[in-house]
Amino acid sequence: MTFSTVQFTIRSTAVVKEYEPVLLLPIGLGCVLANIPLTGMTDGNGLFGVLYKAGISTGLFPLTG
Repeated sequence: MTFSTVQFTIRSTAVVKEYEPVLLLPIGLGCVLANIPLTGMTDGNGLFGVLYKAGISTGLFPLTG
């Protein structure tokens, strides 16, 4: 099963069957965004790097409860 099939299944379950759309639609969209080739999302200055620097390293997004 390819990753495209997984994200399509997640998104279609959210839309067609209306099963947890608030949760599953962003997960499916994240699957699509994370697999766009040559975007540099995982580089130090990519989207994930910026989120880490702005949120996790400063404590804005706490990782412990």
